[in-house]
Order: sequence, then structure tokens, then C-alpha cells
Amino acid sequence: WINPLRGMNDADIKNISDRYLMKQWYNESSKNGKYIVNYGGNYYFNPAYPEVRQLICNGVAEIVSRYNVDGIHIDDYFYPSGAASSFDSSAYSQYGGGKTLADWRRSNTDAMVSSMYRTIKNINSKIPFGISPQGNNSNNYNFLYANVSKWCSTSGYLDYVVPQIYWSFNHPSAGFKSKCAE
Repeated sequence: WINPLRGMNDADIKNISDRYLMKQWYNESSKNGKYIVNYGGNYYFNPAYPEVRQLICNGVAEIVSRYNVDGIHIDDYFYPSGAASSFDSSAYSQYGGGKTLADWRRSNTDAMVSSMYRTIKNINSKIPFGISPQGNNSNNYNFLYANVSKWCSTSGYLDYVVPQIYWSFNHPSAGFKSKCAE
């Protein structure tokens, strides 16, 4: 179970070894604020950059190839919820390609998820890859920039999905009963 984009807070990153790429990016003014972004007191990896997605895939590859795991599962930490446009404005200027900010962010998250899936399957096609997004798919799509519906309906993204649902069966705004009957 990993969180591919959420890093650590400022105090913690100062204490890790300089041999780690995240710390190198932290120390390098051309990467700090781009590849890793301090948002709300925590550093997040910015999936807009191919180098960041590659670092995440390298970590997944290390886990799958070095350890006897039953699968790789990622949490619902994609873009920080409601991230301001300043979070990735430089990357958006460079790579946006005329898309809206929201569509561009979703395409970055799509690229990260599909790259992780390919990385796993290239090493061991029997290792399942799953995701636990928020139980509210509208929030996933609009605030975390995670297109869970696309991932569930298109091959090459995931093997299973386990939504994080922390409310009752009859919750007034997101009850299961009406959804299960459809």
C-alpha cells in the first residue's frame, strides 16, 4: 500500500540523506517547487513531469522485483484536494497543450497510474494492481483529478478498485442502497 504523490513535511525532508532523489530535488532550486511542491505544509510529487512519474515507477519496480508481495495498492492521494493553480503553473505552461487545468491534471494522473500498471505487469504480470480512491467519485474527478471511472472501464490502468467508504449504508448524500439497486 503506497501513496505515490504524497511525500513528507519540511522538517522530515531536511533530515533524509542527500542520496535520495527527493532530497536532491528539494536542494535544487530548479526542481523544488516544480518536481516536488510544498502544499499545506507537506511536499507532494508533481505528476506533470516525466521524471517524477519515472521515480514513482522505479520505486514500484523495486518493490515488485525485490520483495515477495501479493500486489501493489495505492491510496487516494493524487493531487492535493483543491490544489491551487500555483501548485503546477510552471508545468501547465510547459505541457498544458491547450487543455483546461482540470483535464490536464487528470491526464497527468492517468499517465502516472497507467505507467505504474505497465511497470508492474512488465516485471510480473500476475501481480495485481489496485487503487483505493475516495468513495465519492465526483470528488475524485473534480478535486483530486483522478478519473476512476475511466480506469475502471479502460484496460491498462488497474486490476481492481476498492473505494474508501467511511459512512453508513444509508448515508443521506451517498447511500449504497440506491446505488446498489441501479
